[in-house]
Amino acid sequence: MINPKKELFKWGPLDGHVIYGETFMHAFPHRLFDKDWPECILFYSREKLTAILENNPLREHGKILFTKYILPEDTCKKYYHNWEDEMKREGKYLKCITLTFLASLSDADFAKEYDQFKEIIYTFWNVSFLPEFANWGGEEILKEKLQSHPQFIEVFELLTAPEDLSFYQKEEMELMQIKLAENGEVLIKNHQQKWFWIENSYAGSQVKTVDFFKNRINLISKEEAEKKIAEIKSFPQYSINKKREVIKKYQFSEQIVQIAHQLSFSIWWQDFRKSYNFINHYYIDLFLNEAARRTGVDVDLLRDYTTGEISLLLNEKKIIPDEEIIQRNDIGFVMYFDGKRIQYTSGAHAKDFVKFYFEIGVDTNLKEFKGMVVCRGKAKGKVKIILSPKEIDKMEQGDILVAPMTSPDYIFAMRKASAIITDEGGMTCHAAIVARELNIPCIVATKIATRLLKDNDLIEVDAETGIVKKL
Repeated sequence: MINPKKELFKWGPLDGHVIYGETFMHAFPHRLFDKDWPECILFYSREKLTAILENNPLREHGKILFTKYILPEDTCKKYYHNWEDEMKREGKYLKCITLTFLASLSDADFAKEYDQFKEIIYTFWNVSFLPEFANWGGEEILKEKLQSHPQFIEVFELLTAPEDLSFYQKEEMELMQIKLAENGEVLIKNHQQKWFWIENSYAGSQVKTVDFFKNRINLISKEEAEKKIAEIKSFPQYSINKKREVIKKYQFSEQIVQIAHQLSFSIWWQDFRKSYNFINHYYIDLFLNEAARRTGVDVDLLRDYTTGEISLLLNEKKIIPDEEIIQRNDIGFVMYFDGKRIQYTSGAHAKDFVKFYFEIGVDTNLKEFKGMVVCRGKAKGKVKIILSPKEIDKMEQGDILVAPMTSPDYIFAMRKASAIITDEGGMTCHAAIVARELNIPCIVATKIATRLLKDNDLIEVDAETGIVKKL
């Protein structure tokens, strides 16, 4: 059992529903990469998902994976290319899945198709967890090598910066290029077909229309588009040059350079993987919408079924009482990997199961607090507490984004922020990676930021010392 008194690693809370989070839990019982996974709790309540693991076992598992599969460059390339091949196979299958196709199937064939799709999603996670787990270990290995360095934050930040564009940078650059193109009307339609899933999340999918992309284009001038294109294009070479400078300046050993280089690639790989994850959520929703049509169960309720329960619904007509599904959201639902298998519990028992993991005392009289610096700089501004991407419209340019943690669906709020502060995270978390891309101050792992601060508080962020002050 995960000990709540030990140092915990938390992912979340993020907007989500059971079925989108539960899919990745199915990788845990498999002995992937010759290594058992540590225990993991995934808790769902009030449309929020939170994963909880003990920090030390997670990092130790990650060290083994990083050392064996990521650090040797040839081995890393092999597993990355295997992953690429699997994504191509998955993509070829998914191209055939449309609402029209699913609606044409008999009930028996639709149930078979869903079961095949479910196994493809399980396989996706089986091959996609390597960079994520390895990064937690690689981060620790590099920190141990650099922790005595007087400029630790600077060198860690520079050495681990990805050397290729994130999928969000690529989408933004393509959109800016459309702004400058003469045949923009045609290109914007192609852009929408390629990037319609850009705001998908663990809460489900939303197909972004052509108008969504047009509105983004209309907010910028051609001069601003040209500037942004040049900035994004220069990012990879800028990152490489800065690494060369810091390596030469501090005469780092070949071992440190190799660790940093491989960790940098693995961080980029993990981020790239998220794009496929969110595309998968679109196809999950296609199946859920068709299942709702056939069974009469509301699609919003189906989102809080597990993947196995959807199979039972389609194959055996086993409908879970609506009040039981509603209780999962209102009170709680736990998916617990105990080291061997996944166990499920809901309602009051689920709430009791996790209550000790969420107990954090906060002195509301504190005028300052500290976290981990992941991107250096300083900023002053008004706080905006963003507990959900649904709230990003309240962000104004120059506000300071404060969140439990960030995920790709926070990107449009992050682009407005003058600084980012999170409760959770580490040197290679999503907030850290994006803050470095945007070159804005970022402090993570404060534990208490969202509980201590409130909207429109005026604060000072010192992402040199890691201190946040109320003004």
